[in-house]
Amino acid sequence: ALRAKNELNEELIRMDKELNQRYETLVEQYKLSRNITEELKEQDQMRWVQEMNNIRVMVEEMLINEIMAM
Repeated sequence: ALRAKNELNEELIRMDKELNQRYETLVEQYKLSRNITEELKEQDQMRWVQEMNNIRVMVEEMLINEIMAM
């Protein structure tokens, strides 16, 4: 039972790292595709925050749907 628990913990840690990396990659890809830049952040901080919030929510929903489909 202890070995199974350790294997489960290792698998959960691996999945967590993989999902975090995928999250960061997707956020960066959407930032590029929507032209959400540091320049925009300086010029129109409110729009930048709104865009980033939209991207984060969209990416989180995508990943949740992927997990549920497993």
